[in-house]
Parts: sequence; C-alpha cells; structure tokens
Amino acid sequence: MNGQLDMDIMGRYIRLANQYDMLFAIKNSQYYHTDPDSAAVILCADHALNRDEVDVLARYPKLK
Repeated sequence: MNGQLDMDIMGRYIRLANQYDMLFAIKNSQYYHTDPDSAAVILCADHALNRDEVDVLARYPKLK
C-alpha cells in the first residue's frame, strides 16, 4: 500500500486486508506519490490471474 495516502483511505484497505487475512506491506518512500493517477494498492499473486476486469471497485461493487 502507498504509505503516502491519507490514513482514512489507507485505513479502509488495512481493514479489508485484515478482514480477509491478507498479508500487506505499507511502502513509505519518496518514490510513491499521491497524484490522482498514482497507484494506491498493488495486488500480487504467485500465479497469473488473467482477469479482463482489473478495477477492484468494478469487480466488487459492494466494497463501495
């Protein structure tokens, strides 16, 4: 997770990760930005997912 995000935004992701027992890391480097087009969260897997839709909120609208 981008550690440069506001805590209210990052807190939502932290709660979701904890709710689903997902490991996560918070990166606090000057290389992580909070511009509107900057990445907030990057999901990783040990295998290819091959998903047509990669927008998290589009795939899981109940998260809104």
